[in-house]
Amino acid sequence: NPNNTESPYNGADDDCDPLTPDDDLDGDGFNLATDCDDQDCWDEATCTGDDDTGDDDTGDDDTGDETAATDTTSSADTTTDSGDPTVGAPIDLKTFDTTLTATVTDYRVVTGGQYDKVPAGGQLVGVELSLENTGGSTFSDSPGNGAALTLNDGTPVKPTFPTGGDCPSLDFSTSVDIPAGATRSGCIAFKLRAGQEAADFRYTPDSGFADDTGTWVLPPLG
Repeated sequence: NPNNTESPYNGADDDCDPLTPDDDLDGDGFNLATDCDDQDCWDEATCTGDDDTGDDDTGDDDTGDETAATDTTSSADTTTDSGDPTVGAPIDLKTFDTTLTATVTDYRVVTGGQYDKVPAGGQLVGVELSLENTGGSTFSDSPGNGAALTLNDGTPVKPTFPTGGDCPSLDFSTSVDIPAGATRSGCIAFKLRAGQEAADFRYTPDSGFADDTGTWVLPPLG
């Protein structure tokens, strides 16, 4: 739909315009999986329109101090050195019917139930997600349907639904109704194979069909 806004890194041409980048947003020839900061073009040989008169590494000619165009509700304690949201950072998202403030509050190794199988050498991990309905209509969703981890090599990992343990699948795998002004929290579990490490967690409301996607950089697990 040409009226849609392009959502970066989802592999889809949301606005039906092949010239709108879905990856490598800074045009330096490196995609998200290999770029330390996809909002900062550091390779001048491959960048266009780089007139950094202000010497503020933002690639424009503004000579004043600048603030990175990240979520304004994030603080220094909840962003990476590159300014990307991480655990604890709230991100505002538009849904079909309302607006949300989504926050990843924890990322940890979790336990499963008696019958939950984890690959040899792998681990079960959980993302604690808080959703605050900041709009005027009830938000109904199955948040697990719109959630995914992205591994360091760019491979997406879909959730698993444990039968027990400390990250119960009933939290966010079934339909959740969040009235206007209310907040709901739940745990979303994923299976990682031996040697796999998650780079980020992504959540798209409305079972993955909304235009907005929140992305949180995840810390390595010990």
